[in-house]
Amino acid sequence: MKFDKLYRKLRSSFTMPLAFSDDFKSIAPQLGEADALSMLAVVFETSVYNLKLLLENKTPIPSAHHWTCLKPKQDLIDPYWGHLGIKLRTGDGVTHWYPITWSTREYIMGKLDTFGEMQNQWLQVQTLNNKALVFDPLLVERIWLLDEASQDSETSPSTEDWFPSPEAQGLYESALSLHRDEELEGDGVLRGFVQSFLEDKGIHIDDIEGKFRTTVVHTKEGCKIESVTMAECAHETYTYLSGRSIMRLQSDHGEYHSFVPRDAIVLVELPLCDVHAIEDELAKEFV
Repeated sequence: MKFDKLYRKLRSSFTMPLAFSDDFKSIAPQLGEADALSMLAVVFETSVYNLKLLLENKTPIPSAHHWTCLKPKQDLIDPYWGHLGIKLRTGDGVTHWYPITWSTREYIMGKLDTFGEMQNQWLQVQTLNNKALVFDPLLVERIWLLDEASQDSETSPSTEDWFPSPEAQGLYESALSLHRDEELEGDGVLRGFVQSFLEDKGIHIDDIEGKFRTTVVHTKEGCKIESVTMAECAHETYTYLSGRSIMRLQSDHGEYHSFVPRDAIVLVELPLCDVHAIEDELAKEFV
């Protein structure tokens, strides 16, 4: 792991707090790769996946939120912006809120502005709270894009169920990494971050797999299908649902298979950590 290379890249992208800058230079060589990347992901509120892309001189995907005290000089890491809200036609008045980055907001705006020109009507959106969304805008009741500052605006729309809640995808992936490998070495900083994160969520560490790897399918009839499905199915749905007639759900060890017609689906919430995991595996095949 070339810590110096990553450090220089982050320094060129951000004005890093001096105290952290010095700490990282002294601590990083003592950590394993997983812990070092996870610690950076927590501090910069980005994902380990994005940091690996940065090391490979590739453009990070829009899924990061940086500290407000950091001043981005370039668009290498994408800042938290606000929330995407999706209100379904279920009559319950509930809007589903997802924290997103600035470029994700721009992507959604661009897609909706040219919606009639698109052959593929399904939108694919990656959020900051471990969701990879697939939905058809024509099948929902309303879509919101709310800047975090909307809460204090006198002209803010009536959205009583919304409140700013920035999240960090890196915390979800760090929690999964620590849960799966208890032998990870570190100075306890990362574990402290993750423990506080899980306590805020009310999640016990033994329940991480079920909580963070659940796929939720919202149907036109107002039903909600929840399933912990294999990562390949999550990636398959996120990538190809718009071109297929059937969505497949399958458990990790093949205990069950379930199929949902695409025409019955309005919105699918997939675990972003699983989508990233398969993307990483596919990328290795071309190295």
